[in-house]
Amino acid sequence: MNKIEFLIVALLFVFYSCDKYDDLYEELAASPNAAYYSNNNEAVRRVLTIKKGNLGGNNADWYNRFLITHISDPHIFEKSKDNGIFSNSANCCKNLREAVFFSNQLKRDSNIPLLGINCIVTTGDLISNSSSDDKSAVSQRFDCFMKYYNEKNSIPSLFCTGNHDWGITSFNLSQLSNRMTSDDIFMHLTSSLNTGIKNKYGRNYFYKDISNPCGGYIRFISLDMLDQSDVDYNTFEYATYSQNQIDWLCSVALKENMTDQHSVIILNHYPFPSKEFENKVHYYSDGAYTHDWYMIPEIVEAFRTKKQLHAIYKDKFNYKDIEVNVDFAAVPGEFVCYLGGHSHVSVYFHITGFPNISSAMSSQLMILCTNQAPDVIGKIYNKVNREVGTVTSNAFHIYALDTKEGNIYITYFGAFIPFDDLQKPEIEKISYR
Repeated sequence: MNKIEFLIVALLFVFYSCDKYDDLYEELAASPNAAYYSNNNEAVRRVLTIKKGNLGGNNADWYNRFLITHISDPHIFEKSKDNGIFSNSANCCKNLREAVFFSNQLKRDSNIPLLGINCIVTTGDLISNSSSDDKSAVSQRFDCFMKYYNEKNSIPSLFCTGNHDWGITSFNLSQLSNRMTSDDIFMHLTSSLNTGIKNKYGRNYFYKDISNPCGGYIRFISLDMLDQSDVDYNTFEYATYSQNQIDWLCSVALKENMTDQHSVIILNHYPFPSKEFENKVHYYSDGAYTHDWYMIPEIVEAFRTKKQLHAIYKDKFNYKDIEVNVDFAAVPGEFVCYLGGHSHVSVYFHITGFPNISSAMSSQLMILCTNQAPDVIGKIYNKVNREVGTVTSNAFHIYALDTKEGNIYITYFGAFIPFDDLQKPEIEKISYR
């Protein structure tokens, strides 16, 4: 699409659609971003297509599905061209602000949300870093992320940590003084938007229940992959979870006030392995887990099958094994999926190949969202061509979760067609039951 076509789309969108929301970001209203409006027009059309379910075909039987905006790997950084930090605040964190703008937009000439997005999640790598960073620069990036994640945002908005959020890129002693401690991250990422998050003070793992228009609640459980009390592990390369966090996952997050009307989604930055891709391109990560990778999937499987689990998960560095002793026999609720990132691709897959997997149920589902920052190129990633300043600059997912059907409808904002799958559909439906 050329610049003239961009402008035509922008003008049509401004005239016919939800221009009232421009008041929230005056600079975008004053200088419309043609690429944004083109992406927004397409994404709105797709979301309105999947927003509602129907019980029996009559008009009275329509109901709203639970809508999620899924952002991952925004990599807020001074050197990022479309998600960076600049002296001119109008250019700061542009792609992140577009996601918030998109999710909160209103119907024309009203205060009614156009889409009715129920929740926004960001699955790690909130910031980026380099070997020359100091702690003040890293802190500024966190503060910038939170400023624009919260600003003009009236939707429950959650996050989990990613490996870049540790703030350093190596385990060198010269860098360790610049790392972000758990207390540092908690201080930067705690905001009034997240009132009601169930966590111990100072911990970056939590859960939050959000009302589901299909009935009941969606429980989001956010895991902290940087969870260590000391500097035992290089969490830029290894995901680690403390015994305390795993105890909390088993005894609080998957149990506390849980009902048969609860559906659980877990936010975890690193993907879990899958045999689906053993003979395909390596989608996952150039990192690993400090403990047996299947620790969390085994806990979730015990929750799904309502069974007991007694296990010890080995620490590959011989520091601290983790012991799990939990009984989910009387615990209601269902598991939906994991949402993650890290690999800078849009893909979903089933997690297989761990000891207590049930043959009577569909395998656990994980959905990865591509990187929002287009100029952060991974070692083995980027299956979608991206170009700064165009309709391919931004990229994130929108889901319509239907807990009546047991389906998730996936659609996209911005770039989503990989170069090796040019026929990828703009709306996909997957079952999690």
